[in-house]
Amino acid sequence: MKPSKKGVINMTSYKKGLSLVLLATSLSISVKSSTDLLHTATFFNGNTTLATAGYDKRLKIWGLSARTLDQCLLEHTDSIVTLAVSPDETKIATGSLDTNIKIWNTSTWVADQTLTDHTITVSSLYFSPDGTKLASGSGDTTVKIWNTSTWVADQTLSDHAEPVTSVAFSHDGTLLASGSKDNSIKIWNTTTWVAAQTLSSHSNDILAIAFSPDDSMIASGSADNSIKIWNTTTWVVDQTLSSHAANVTGLAFSNDGTILATCSDDKTIKLWDTTSWTVLRALTGHNEAIDSVAFSLDDTLIVSGAEDDTIKIWETTTGNISKVLAGHRKNCN
Repeated sequence: MKPSKKGVINMTSYKKGLSLVLLATSLSISVKSSTDLLHTATFFNGNTTLATAGYDKRLKIWGLSARTLDQCLLEHTDSIVTLAVSPDETKIATGSLDTNIKIWNTSTWVADQTLTDHTITVSSLYFSPDGTKLASGSGDTTVKIWNTSTWVADQTLSDHAEPVTSVAFSHDGTLLASGSKDNSIKIWNTTTWVAAQTLSSHSNDILAIAFSPDDSMIASGSADNSIKIWNTTTWVVDQTLSSHAANVTGLAFSNDGTILATCSDDKTIKLWDTTSWTVLRALTGHNEAIDSVAFSLDDTLIVSGAEDDTIKIWETTTGNISKVLAGHRKNCN
């Protein structure tokens, strides 16, 4: 997950490529569309607009007040796996199994740029807090750093030995974390682009990473069923959380930093107190593995996406389901 200075949250799960991006303080919508798994959902423009993308290769833009499909954009030639909104909300980046990144202008809804440097699936995207860089992680084992003025890849980071599953900038913009199927997390200095740290406590694929709002911690979720909490001063594991019974596919800190939400192939979401690291509550309701989880900006709601082809909106304090959204059709009806 990634909150920017404007509150953009981007959570990407590599396993099925489902991510959630929120620019909203509340969610009160009901959009139905689909028989295919939805990879990506994004709220922006003050919660008046919803962007979704998925296996049908399309980026869809919904007007939420009238519940209308305002745009149905087909440029990718394979499933869209990940999506990120720029901090100023003028651009949406989408990454796909077709190995390309599309940069969409949110005024014209034209794909102004197609970035083609990756050679395998683009699995994760993350804008820097100041919007001048876009990080992309790929199955080709690299992380690329794109200049958002020229759209040239100024850096290619090649230290991982296996596919890169997730990337995340720190909120102060000084660090980039990348997680990989080589079981490691690399911590990159964003001035020198040297890997200052390699974190290697997990015993299986890294599937999700997130910085805490104050950048004092990194949480990592893994195919070893655990969550690690890393101290960003000492770079040691302060906590290992082992409540899930299957792959930990997504995680997100609340914006006030008091809760960590984690989701899993075990079909549950766990909410952790970030002081005691005990489970506050477990959210159940999805019928299949959950791929992604994120908080609304005011932390009152949690959004999750799952392989049962639904996105559920939960009340944080009660754990009740507030809304259920369906997935993605193969057409624009």
